[in-house]
Amino acid sequence: MNSVTAPAFLGQKRTKVQIPWSPPVEEIDMRSKVRKEAERDAARLLRTTLRLVIPVDSAAIANELGLQVLVMTLRETTLGGLVMKPGDDPKIVVNRRDGYLRQRLTCALELGHYVRRSAVTNQYARVDLRDEPVSTDEESQDLYARKFAASLLMPREDVRILDELEMDDLEMALRFMVPREAMQLRLKDLGVPAPDLEVA
Repeated sequence: MNSVTAPAFLGQKRTKVQIPWSPPVEEIDMRSKVRKEAERDAARLLRTTLRLVIPVDSAAIANELGLQVLVMTLRETTLGGLVMKPGDDPKIVVNRRDGYLRQRLTCALELGHYVRRSAVTNQYARVDLRDEPVSTDEESQDLYARKFAASLLMPREDVRILDELEMDDLEMALRFMVPREAMQLRLKDLGVPAPDLEVA
């Protein structure tokens, strides 16, 4: 690789590892792969359940898949959780203390964990906490679930249409029935101009 080809190569989001005595090896960005899988799985689930209108009801989709969605009073630090046990209906739990829009988002997040995990096991339990640091082992699982939830509740094509209609992030958040912050993050993820959030 020389100084002429380096900028083009870096723009491809790949890492090239080369040992002097071996052929070149390319490592594809795993985060990008997980994001694409989550987007694809959410779109497939919307098509399969025929839930192609907004706002998307994540609890109804969960029910169609055989999951119970329970609203319970949990600690303030807890968003929700997922419990899967052999011989029992899987359960998504959302925190009663949260507002309706946050509960919808949490339900979609736990549904993402279910879609990913149920493909490989029927026994699993997790609790999602607010502002919890993510371990390296769970990073791809959490990234998948967050991307899945965003793709399910704010489908790419619907976001593009509303953007073409010149709706701002607040109007879109109302249409998709999600917190404004979640809408702004989705717009940023899709490369649609949106105001930057100031963190207090």
